[in-house]
Amino acid sequence: DAEHSLNQVLTELSKKYGCQRDQLILAWLRKHPSGILPILGTTNIARISSAHQSLSISLTHEDWYRVWEAAEGKEVA
Repeated sequence: DAEHSLNQVLTELSKKYGCQRDQLILAWLRKHPSGILPILGTTNIARISSAHQSLSISLTHEDWYRVWEAAEGKEVA
């Protein structure tokens, strides 16, 4: 099932990049070709700090597509 696959990919990549899953998702959004700029919607300093740390994550194209394919549940490229 796609949700299980996405959870598995996010867990694997979080370990690879040494980050939290929410940081990985923010990095994925920032790498999106449409130029997504995530809005946090929080005033919690810990969450803002965590989001700021995500700026140092540079996903490879291969890893970016792994997340997309896991979310879609099928090959996208």
